[in-house]
Amino acid sequence: MREKLLEQLQIKYNPIGNEVILEKVKSNDVKLDKLEKLEEKLNKFEKLEEKLEKLDKLEKLEEKLDPNSHRSRGGILSWRNFYDP
Repeated sequence: MREKLLEQLQIKYNPIGNEVILEKVKSNDVKLDKLEKLEEKLNKFEKLEEKLEKLDKLEKLEEKLDPNSHRSRGGILSWRNFYDP
């Protein structure tokens, strides 16, 4: 099968050189998989950041509406305790 693939790619069969190329391709595939996973995590992180910004805006709005509210002192919106930029 490998020889057919090399033939289609118009690469002469050279066991030593071709093995090196195939190892590099495998290595690049592994790196690409890792990059794709990182990209997914980055997208999730960006969505969480957007939600965090919205929560921050809501907290500020809540403080403006009712500065004596127990929530503005760390009630429901105490998510800041878990987030450290």
